[in-house]
Amino acid sequence: MIRKLCLGMRHPYHDINDYFLEDNIEVKEPLDLFHKWFQVVKTDTRTVEPNAMCLSTCTKDGYPSARFVLLKGYSKEGFIFFTHYSSRKGQQLAENPRAALTFYWEHYSRSVRIEGDVEKLPLRMQISTLETDLIRVRLELYVVIKANLYLAEMR
Repeated sequence: MIRKLCLGMRHPYHDINDYFLEDNIEVKEPLDLFHKWFQVVKTDTRTVEPNAMCLSTCTKDGYPSARFVLLKGYSKEGFIFFTHYSSRKGQQLAENPRAALTFYWEHYSRSVRIEGDVEKLPLRMQISTLETDLIRVRLELYVVIKANLYLAEMR
């Protein structure tokens, strides 16, 4: 039995004239649009962690799991984030090397969904990247998601 309902909490959305339609996208290349949005969001002082993203994985049996991680870099080759290979997410990625990432930037009513295959970065890239980010020099290693990029603006 549901004891607490969350009805009536929904924020009112704009009318149909404010919908985010493909015709309204000024940058058609998804990664370029992500970059444009990310540059705006990361300079906005209201955004605490602009690179926070929800990483969703599944076990080999299809049981889903989601947690927040931080984006460490991105390019046409993929999106980079840290993980411990022995962690739950690291084990799930080893069993089922597919994942989804979701960014949500509340102040802009925008979300970005990225889906794709995940692979470990080559060791030389892991080492060179670790050398440039000394705060993260622990047993954390990188994973890159080679992805299909979906952009959505929620209005």
